[in-house]
Amino acid sequence: MQFSGIPKSLGATVNHFRLRIDQSWEPDWEEFERAVNPKTRLVYVSNPNNPSGSVLSLEAMQRMVRRCEQVGAYLLTDEVYLGAEIACPRTPTFWGMSDRVIVTSGLSKAYGIPGVRIGWIVGPAAVVAECWSQHDYITIGPNKISDAVARVAVRPENREKLYARTRSILQHNLPLMRQWAAGFAGFLTFREPQAGALCLMRYQSPTPSFELCERIRVNPSVLIVPGAHLGLEGYIRVWLGGKPEFLSEGLRRIGVELNAGIRRLNG
Repeated sequence: MQFSGIPKSLGATVNHFRLRIDQSWEPDWEEFERAVNPKTRLVYVSNPNNPSGSVLSLEAMQRMVRRCEQVGAYLLTDEVYLGAEIACPRTPTFWGMSDRVIVTSGLSKAYGIPGVRIGWIVGPAAVVAECWSQHDYITIGPNKISDAVARVAVRPENREKLYARTRSILQHNLPLMRQWAAGFAGFLTFREPQAGALCLMRYQSPTPSFELCERIRVNPSVLIVPGAHLGLEGYIRVWLGGKPEFLSEGLRRIGVELNAGIRRLNG
């Protein structure tokens, strides 16, 4: 929500384009062409995507880059889930596709080390220098232990081990999520994520997603994200990562509340 809220607070106009589930989560290109116009200064995407778990095709990435070059916009891409692919090959990076590309990432997702609170930005030298100046204004610097852990984690040999660990967890947990969702007899449906630790699920109920997620937060004490916060009413976002027993218990608790809601719908 902050990605549109912050620009708006600075007086910017924010245009949106959607990924289409009926097109394997590829962009709605008519919306994209309208949204990215000669007045556009920055285009933001996440790839692999949060919340759908989809990965853009190379053709889609190239089309986005060409459009940004045509209108003179920067393309800012969050690639924090790159390396967390479940079954597909490693996601290509946008970096190097244009001198107007800016990439952000960090250790919290695919690396599985969120506690160190370390991330990075890669882009044109002048842009990064300006970002560095702004960062120094609000954050003096990371603590020494986090910095030391990060330096070890990003070594190529360690990076691949961490990616493999994350991939193993997701490959183990996805069948658990699949089996759990199937137990609701069509009430929950989802397109399985290609990458990342998130499942975006559609539910068959007129109950607003915020109301549903609030009940799940208050009653069984499990936090999931309402689709309304993502511009996708009728959906919920459920986490896929973590220890299997932790995930199973969370899904069990969510299921208790969902089953109660299904019984209310059926009278």
